Amino acid sequence: MKLGKVILAPAGDPNWPRIRSWLNEMGVAEVTCLDVEAVVQRLGQGPPSALCLSLHAAVPALLDLIGFAAIQRVPTVLFVEAPLEETAADLCDVGPIDYALTEALTRHGLRRALERTVRHGAWLHREQQLERLRDQELESFAHITAHDLREPLRGLTNYASFLREDFGDRLGIEGLDLVATIDRLARRIETMVSALNRYARLAHTPLVQAEHDLVHLITDAVQSQATSINRAGAEVRVCLPLPTLVCDRNLMHEVLSALVANAVSFNNKPEKWVEIGAQERAHEIVLHVRDNGIGIPEQHHLRVFRIFKRLHGRDHFGQGAGVGLSLVSQIVRRHGGRIWVESDGDRGATFFVALPRRLSPEAITEAEAVPAGQGNGDLSSPADD
Repeated sequence: MKLGKVILAPAGDPNWPRIRSWLNEMGVAEVTCLDVEAVVQRLGQGPPSALCLSLHAAVPALLDLIGFAAIQRVPTVLFVEAPLEETAADLCDVGPIDYALTEALTRHGLRRALERTVRHGAWLHREQQLERLRDQELESFAHITAHDLREPLRGLTNYASFLREDFGDRLGIEGLDLVATIDRLARRIETMVSALNRYARLAHTPLVQAEHDLVHLITDAVQSQATSINRAGAEVRVCLPLPTLVCDRNLMHEVLSALVANAVSFNNKPEKWVEIGAQERAHEIVLHVRDNGIGIPEQHHLRVFRIFKRLHGRDHFGQGAGVGLSLVSQIVRRHGGRIWVESDGDRGATFFVALPRRLSPEAITEAEAVPAGQGNGDLSSPADD
């Protein structure tokens, strides 16, 4: 394992002399000790090979740095004492992060921790490159599909209409049913083509991130679903207080609206409810949308986020194309976040969205490139997974 540059922070930690010595013995080209603020600036100029952080207390600035480094996929090793081991283990979920107990640290243990986190970072980088390649291929495919299919689809619906209007009296009930089926299937394909095109465009939609009041975001999302909420007779509960959230307002509206609509739609209980809340962590905000609906079997917890995947027939729980949750997942990924679902059988499901506290480098660059007053286009679609 050859490392070019390793940064140690915060400067002045008593463990750094021996760790610096070990890193030099491992052949690391450059080892630098910096304060937390200086590390943030350095990451903005270009990431190091690895980052070593001493986490002796849950200092907000240090935890923010960990989250920022995770967004940039910087391999990071945390040096902690036993009381903070659980905190360090939780942080390992957000990126290429590993940890070591300072009281039991050895040169071999340092090397192993660095090797694990560097491998993890390389894997994440490859996955990110593959995802970008898939997005490019999907966008190209969606553009071709939309261009080549829409005209014949319009022809199908038009000819179905002509048949019904000009020959309806000769077709009889069975014939009219067949014409209606042709029309319905053609419109379904057209809906799927439009959804695919919208999904592909999202990969290149500029993010315009800023700090927003989560109460306002949730209120707007609930109001946008007022008709379906009232029709279902569902109760919406909002857990206060709520933190502010760094996000693209329009896209986060799509996320919250889709999750609320999903929670209302996939519910067969006589008394329906939806709960929305957020947990404020040092390095991220974790939103949740919980319901008492039909639930999601564990074997489908990943499948629900795939495009055009439906768990139920079209005669049950709506007529969507199966893109709502895939759009939500892509928006969350664009924010540098994570999304997952937990479900307790048929007693409901909870969708979690974890977003970093800090603006992602991608979002900062994109926000600067978008003229003032311009945001993303309307990407709204029914929540139909």
